[in-house]
Amino acid sequence: MIHVLMVDDDPTILDITKIILEKYGDIIVDTLDSAVVAINKLETDSYDVIISDYVMPEMDGLAFLKAVREKHLDLPFILFTGKSREEVVIEALNNGADYYLQKEGDTKSLYAELSHQIHQAAEREKTKKALEESERSYRSFVQNFRGIAFRYKTDLAPIFVHGQVEQITGYTKDELLSSAQFLREIILPEDRPKLTESLEKLRTIPNYSTNRSYRIIHKNGDIRWIYERVQNISDDSGVPLEIEGAAHDITERKISREQIVSQRDLALRLAGSIKLDKALEDCLDTGMKVSGMDCGTIYLIDEDSNNVVLAHSAGLSKKFVDFVSHRRLNPKKSVIVMVGRPLYIKSLLSNFFRS
Repeated sequence: MIHVLMVDDDPTILDITKIILEKYGDIIVDTLDSAVVAINKLETDSYDVIISDYVMPEMDGLAFLKAVREKHLDLPFILFTGKSREEVVIEALNNGADYYLQKEGDTKSLYAELSHQIHQAAEREKTKKALEESERSYRSFVQNFRGIAFRYKTDLAPIFVHGQVEQITGYTKDELLSSAQFLREIILPEDRPKLTESLEKLRTIPNYSTNRSYRIIHKNGDIRWIYERVQNISDDSGVPLEIEGAAHDITERKISREQIVSQRDLALRLAGSIKLDKALEDCLDTGMKVSGMDCGTIYLIDEDSNNVVLAHSAGLSKKFVDFVSHRRLNPKKSVIVMVGRPLYIKSLLSNFFRS
């Protein structure tokens, strides 16, 4: 329904206009005989279109229009008057009137035109609001997008990237857009073959889309897991021209899932373990896996000698293992061990590499 406010000091015009317009079935007309009262009503009620006479006591149609535009910049306003003065028309349009219509001529044609202009004005405003809302939604999506939107040619020549580029990769947009080779090089070498396979499908199969996970090397050297949804864009003949998609950093999710699975598997192994050596080996393997380390040790405290004794190690040379197998546990460091904080033995490592 189109909600119309009509303002005119002639009650007969108000009654006739209301009756005729509401016969169309999709228009509701509220009537007032004072522009001053109408301004106050606009503070509390919402309308889709205003129709106003020009000559009225207290405030004429142009003054009313100017007052409306001060607070309702886009509210459609139709000046409906019996006065045919060019300067009035020009001033009305210059001050934001959407249409000017004279109360002359055949009644049927006159109100048909008024109805048409009401529908046109309401539809324009509806379309404008829908576009503004769409633009607001798009801006909000872009501003809050927690990933990387991208498009590149089928040969990986980049066209654009947008989003949390630097947060996820460590590189700037300009760096990622510098070349196709740059995009390839930040992908972990072990994961490149499977991406090459899906890329070939994106290059050759019309309307092909896929999901894929792989690892990249962050600028600071960290390994990040990436999940992306990609599809190709084809021409009318079905030839793929470009590839577009969105990528997200799923490193924390991946690590969290791996930790849960590793903890579950470790619990199952420990439940069936009857030897301490095997249990320690399982604990170290799990710790290395979830931390991403390629070597590690487990020490036990010998209460009789007050030493920490190497119980199990992995990924270390025999010479290094022999060197770090026994350590005197002083009271300060024993507290660190008991509260679970890391114990760094810098002096020990320095002595080892100098030997």
